[in-house]
Amino acid sequence: MFVLTGPFSVTRRYKAFRRRRFEVRAFEGVVLGSSGGARRRGRVVVLGVGNALLGDDGVGPMVARMLGAGPCGSLVAIDAGEAPEAHLGKVREEEPDLVVIVDAVDFGGRPGEVAFLDPGEVGFSPWRLLSTHKIPLGLLARYIKEEVGAEVVVIGVQPRSIGFEERMSEEVRRAAEAVAEMLREISAEGHREGCR
Repeated sequence: MFVLTGPFSVTRRYKAFRRRRFEVRAFEGVVLGSSGGARRRGRVVVLGVGNALLGDDGVGPMVARMLGAGPCGSLVAIDAGEAPEAHLGKVREEEPDLVVIVDAVDFGGRPGEVAFLDPGEVGFSPWRLLSTHKIPLGLLARYIKEEVGAEVVVIGVQPRSIGFEERMSEEVRRAAEAVAEMLREISAEGHREGCR
């Protein structure tokens, strides 16, 4: 796990994380995945997971909405809500090289902290059981990697509260904005049209 604390430049720290933990270069136009067949260079799907009626648990869908429903450079954002498994067909259609899952994850940090998580850690850490979703993130990540042939990164945002409330905490809202901005910047690096 690589944790970012605010205030921070998410893009700068993501790049440091990328060099240290993964060779996640899809944003730079390098083909990832080993499923065979022709793949688009640098295609990225952001899967926003969560429930907006549970306060900070809505951070994933909020990031997806901030990025827009349509293509953005090499990036496609999907608001997967509480049932990311229902959107796997769309993920497969996009033929991504990288899938970024954004979700509220209780990793013991301060509210609004952002962590880049190895999908293997998600499957075996104690906080995987705190998910409000039908399918654990570790299992979802493994399925995407095996069936879609894409690399997977989980971006977890530490929630303040995931009780029944419509308002998201200020710390988590700021983290959502920072994560969306980071994804826009990284996507735009290798593609002139970028994201708005």
